[in-house]
Amino acid sequence: MTPSDQQRIAILGCGYVGSAVGRKLAALGHDVLATTTTPSRMGEINKAGMTAHQLELKDVAKLRSLLADRDAVLLTYGAGQRGDYEGVYIQGARSMVEAVSGSAVRRIIYTSSTRVYGQDDGAWVDENSPTNTSDEKGQALVEAERILLDGIPEAQPHPAAVSVLRLGGIHGPQRELSPRILTQPGLVRDDGQAYINLIHLDDIVSAMTKLLEINFHGLLNVTNDDPQTRRQLYDTVLASAEMKPIQWTDRDQPTRGKRVCNKRIKQLLQISL
Repeated sequence: MTPSDQQRIAILGCGYVGSAVGRKLAALGHDVLATTTTPSRMGEINKAGMTAHQLELKDVAKLRSLLADRDAVLLTYGAGQRGDYEGVYIQGARSMVEAVSGSAVRRIIYTSSTRVYGQDDGAWVDENSPTNTSDEKGQALVEAERILLDGIPEAQPHPAAVSVLRLGGIHGPQRELSPRILTQPGLVRDDGQAYINLIHLDDIVSAMTKLLEINFHGLLNVTNDDPQTRRQLYDTVLASAEMKPIQWTDRDQPTRGKRVCNKRIKQLLQISL
């Protein structure tokens, strides 16, 4: 990497995803600034090669100062256990629109979720499908997406591309699927027909790193190729561990979930998921 390839990147919300992509970008030689709301995490962030700052998203003045010289911003914050979806997602997006105005930022990547899709009949959905979720968090994410996609270009004195990544259920180190499933042998469940859309942490990091190299403005689903039903996934894991299977029963009106199509991001970035 030459000096001209290096980017000045801010990561807002250095949690599970933010920490992983921050470590990757710092290792590649980028200048990475990362924020947290937890003072005790700042030492860990600094040791990972990033520069830590404590920040609440509502502090627009400090946010504007931190972003003034950044080339790109990754928005990987979440509501956590607080469940303050409006305060974190919607107000956070509004703070970003205000803070980025007049800055050097040309690239923004926002991690949303496939829970914005409310379809529950097992159908395939893509980025053009309606976001008709009745889920409170999903509704807040839809509004945050809209604010960023519509508001950032208007706030900037120069073009700024916003990529919204709708992530499937995240698994990876310290969030492995098997330990959770291996607590289930012999249980009775009635949700086996529901589809599960997953994505590994490594694939998220790879996609975000590649997206920093292009100016894509819009929505991208980030999920694995082949959604499985919960029954397929759980039965496979339990059988491989030679454990007692789950006793699956059928609901009168089964929940089927949705199957999320990832073709757009695979074609855009020429990656496999």
